[in-house]
Amino acid sequence: MSRSALPLQVVRSPRWGKCFALLISTALMAATLSLTACDSRKATVSTTTRTTEPTPVQPSPSPLSSPTPIASSEIPKPVPATPSKPLTPPAATPKPAARPSTPQPDEDSSVQPDGLAVYPDSPLPTPDGIRLGQIEYRSSATAADAALEAAIVNIMVDRSGDKSLLESMRYTYNRVDLNDDGAPEALVYLMGSYTCGSGGCTMLILEPAGQSYEMVSRMTLVNPPVVIAQDTTAGWKDLMIFVEGGGATPHYARLQFDGSSYPSNPSIAPPVTSEAPLNGTAILTEKMTPADGIKIKL
Repeated sequence: MSRSALPLQVVRSPRWGKCFALLISTALMAATLSLTACDSRKATVSTTTRTTEPTPVQPSPSPLSSPTPIASSEIPKPVPATPSKPLTPPAATPKPAARPSTPQPDEDSSVQPDGLAVYPDSPLPTPDGIRLGQIEYRSSATAADAALEAAIVNIMVDRSGDKSLLESMRYTYNRVDLNDDGAPEALVYLMGSYTCGSGGCTMLILEPAGQSYEMVSRMTLVNPPVVIAQDTTAGWKDLMIFVEGGGATPHYARLQFDGSSYPSNPSIAPPVTSEAPLNGTAILTEKMTPADGIKIKL
């Protein structure tokens, strides 16, 4: 047999056919594994891509876009209209009774041409802790009284003997029933250079006697105001008179009737204590100057 015919025999040999079939089978298996691995990588990449993609954020629902329905019990019910009533004006409130006005002394009249001091108006002074209680203020009379003037002239001229001293004198007065007999006494305050000094002026207490007056008491160094108390001594009301000037410590003195007259000078009367408030009727509370008062007709 020649050497050139040997390859055909090898190719056609059954052993070579098995080998060739094994090679083909191996190649097909390798290709299949390669395709499977490729598909697996694609699937992994696709899964990874889907996993890493950001998840879109869903917006929160707005209360305005989806309002909560209101329960029927929360819906306000209409208020029935109330028929209007005619307006009634409020009842007028009664005003309390006004106390007498208390004008203040003029700043430029602290000293008069004749050197006499101006006395203060009410309210009453309250020295040494004196407390004011129920005080009734009475205005002084402004009309001349011929019977009073005649009594004043008789008393003062009898003392001096000279009517010319009375030409500059003026007076003011109040009527108060001091002994509760129904006939008010006249408390007359005399102003002028003849009847006044640094400690006060003269005051007369005159009692009606028919068509004229009789003198009950004559006091010197009297300062207004004068308070008539409800307390009585020997049937006559006590007088509380403010004492100041002449070196005296300001205080109220209590003047008591002794059966025939009152003390002639408040400075010798016992002082009013501060244990109880000052009560009574206040007179001569106006401003007292020589230019004020009623001029005496001689």
